[in-house]
Amino acid sequence: MTANGTLLRHERKVGIKWVWDLLVAGGIPRGAARCVAVSGADVAQHHRAAIPADRVVRIPNGLDLGEFDPLPTRGSFRACRGLGTRPIVAYLGQLSPRKGVAHLVTAFADGALGEAVLVIGGNDMGGLAAAKAAAAGTGRDPGSIVFTGVLEGAERLALLADADVLVYPSTDEIFGLVPFEGLLCGTPVVVGDDCGCGELIAEAGAGLLVRHGDVEGLRARIRTLLADRVAARAMVARGRRYVVDHLGFDRVAAQHLALYQQVLGQHAPQAETHSKEVYR
Repeated sequence: MTANGTLLRHERKVGIKWVWDLLVAGGIPRGAARCVAVSGADVAQHHRAAIPADRVVRIPNGLDLGEFDPLPTRGSFRACRGLGTRPIVAYLGQLSPRKGVAHLVTAFADGALGEAVLVIGGNDMGGLAAAKAAAAGTGRDPGSIVFTGVLEGAERLALLADADVLVYPSTDEIFGLVPFEGLLCGTPVVVGDDCGCGELIAEAGAGLLVRHGDVEGLRARIRTLLADRVAARAMVARGRRYVVDHLGFDRVAAQHLALYQQVLGQHAPQAETHSKEVYR
């Protein structure tokens, strides 16, 4: 079983999740032969959910590396959105409160990041309203904060390829693929320090970490990456190597296959019976 961060109840729909666990799904994780945790943060969630440590295996989420070869032509997103040569600071993902987008918007207050433009691509109308409310209080020219709505496919990669800095300031995130997608597109990243992706970014030396809600820290790290492009490129190079070496679908699938074979070997009679039923 891979819960992907759903073991614990947090942020929204807590009551519904509690009823679901009580009536339907609460006993499933404890009955699974193995539980796959996608990060150290996810391992900790399994421990808090009272799942024995010897039944928890850490295997990261993976990426389709072929999606990033070739990359969109640089400048295509800028041209489409009329952004000229201004530095782009980007966020891509859901806009729920724990993602920290309102803090990112606040970091742009009073011209603190100069001529940079903040491009926010994501869904969730409630989170969008909160982010726009934060934007209204920054005193910034509305042209400095661009809300695109959901970006998919080539347009999503075009933003990542054109961004000068990608920010993912989330909390309670057991993984998060967007920073790794940004690195594959050649963009340096700032990531929340308690995210599953943050622990891997730190391990690879592939970006800067920031505490959730630390607006001044967020500003400082964005400034650093905008100002020191040599260091930023070095982080990206390390990040790309890490993703290719550890997070490609071939590597991740091989780890899952080995785990399945191990579990089937321990439960051979049941596995054989199940196989006969399937083929019958």
